[in-house]
Amino acid sequence: MKVDVKIAGASYSEVPAVLIPLKSGGKARFCEVSDTTAKAADVAKGKTFYDADGNYTAGTNTGSGGSTSTVTATPYKVTIQQVPHQTISASFTPQVAGTINTLAKSGNETLNLESEATLGISYAFKTKITPDAGWIGGKAVVSGKLEDGLICGDVTITASEAIQIPTDITVPEGYTTVYLGQNKLYQDQGLTVELTSKRQIEANSKIYVMDVTRNSYTLLNLFCPSKSNNVGTGFDEKYVDLSGISKSLITSLGSLFLGNSNLESADMSGFGDIEGIYSLFAYCKSLKCVYFDTLRNVGNATINTYHTFSTCTALEYLILDNVNVDFVVEGGTDSDRGIPSQTKVLVPKAALEAYKADSHWKSVADRILPMEDFDIVRKDGAVSVTPKGA
Repeated sequence: MKVDVKIAGASYSEVPAVLIPLKSGGKARFCEVSDTTAKAADVAKGKTFYDADGNYTAGTNTGSGGSTSTVTATPYKVTIQQVPHQTISASFTPQVAGTINTLAKSGNETLNLESEATLGISYAFKTKITPDAGWIGGKAVVSGKLEDGLICGDVTITASEAIQIPTDITVPEGYTTVYLGQNKLYQDQGLTVELTSKRQIEANSKIYVMDVTRNSYTLLNLFCPSKSNNVGTGFDEKYVDLSGISKSLITSLGSLFLGNSNLESADMSGFGDIEGIYSLFAYCKSLKCVYFDTLRNVGNATINTYHTFSTCTALEYLILDNVNVDFVVEGGTDSDRGIPSQTKVLVPKAALEAYKADSHWKSVADRILPMEDFDIVRKDGAVSVTPKGA
């Protein structure tokens, strides 16, 4: 603003600025700025001005006028760390993120309405993993500054290790191969066509499961993707060979074969501690024989064998090839949680009395028999039992 000044005894009125000689030569312009009202948010980003205190200030406003809202576009650094045998790519979409305050008026109060906002630019993103031939891509991992799933600062994008598709596995003759990857079944090694309908597998097929990722921890509803708890809802395969899957991490077999009308037998060898086994063979009306060895559920806080075997109306033999009583049903004769009335339980002769005395099995003690009295044949997921001498 213009002010009255006195220099070397002389008075001057309404002076807008003063030029003062510099010792090094030239002149410096001094202005009075105490009446400046602009703030950084009022001045366009990239422009500068002197505020009311004389500070040299850079503007921050990137808006287009008409509002005091500011949107700050900050350049974020995105680092993509490639992992062998796969290519990681990503795309980004800018989004305005932040909050806008609401001002209220009450009674006869006079209020100057002014929109106020604290806004910034964040980025939605999509990642894509393209594996090399013969490999399964890993899972994308994004680390850094993220809020509500949006990038709002520097980030790094990488992926877990790619997994090589096995090439040294022999599939039994006449079996159709399906592929297990991260708890799901697929029709192809590349894990791109998921098995989601029983129409994708021909009825009475013999299935070999190839474990591609070898990191599955549940087989829940694996052969019943509809998850419908009814007769005829599952795949109608005749035999399933699970010998090629990694079983060390698997803790749930719940509803694995639910609603399979054609499954004749099941070799469930090699499993360990299983927490979920409910409805494992629910409504498998053609199932005649099941083989367990190391499968264990006695350590569970709650033992739930609802419809594990009870609806298997043709089940003749349940083989428990374990000298330890590691697998039990809630009650042998329970109509929903036990075994059918015609089913015989075959166990090692050395453990015969231990099974008969167990509280879960004692109600069917008369049907617990030594497995050594039977010829038991296991091959390619199928199990057959014949009494010796028959």
